[in-house]
Amino acid sequence: MCYPSIHLESHRFWSKVNPAPSDLCWEWLAGKFREGYGSFSRQGKPIGAHRVAYLLTKGEIPDGFLIRHTCDNPCCCNPNHLVLGTRRDNLNDALSRNRLSNRTPGSGNFSEAAYTSTPRQMCVHFRASICEYCGETTTTVQPLKRYCSRRCKELARQKRRRDDRQQTQPSTQSDD
Repeated sequence: MCYPSIHLESHRFWSKVNPAPSDLCWEWLAGKFREGYGSFSRQGKPIGAHRVAYLLTKGEIPDGFLIRHTCDNPCCCNPNHLVLGTRRDNLNDALSRNRLSNRTPGSGNFSEAAYTSTPRQMCVHFRASICEYCGETTTTVQPLKRYCSRRCKELARQKRRRDDRQQTQPSTQSDD
């Protein structure tokens, strides 16, 4: 995505960053997205602060690519901690750093669509959930869920009711 004249806003952007030595994170001091990523407003539209830091220091971000943090700190704007990558690279980072699941891509736990969606459709935080009823693993950007679907939730509720009824019913077997 092209951001013409972004360099004109360089001073305004860097005034919202707390610079530190080059090996430490440079924290974004202004507004943030819910996920913790810095939010920089340009022409009334929010842009990820880490993306702007990359644009200002390293150049354009090609279509189909995103900016990854090597430090795992979403509000970091240190250009030394920002690298260009794909959605697959980002998911592999999450797996290798135990931010997702210990299951590997391609093992049936992740849909191929997760790797091929465009960066605009991509969300930045993934969580793995295992359904308590059927055991299916799902990845989501929402809070962790106990069940993969309403059906599993209802079936689990029915099973709990049956189990509770069986435990509270008096034993019908007689001791001989």
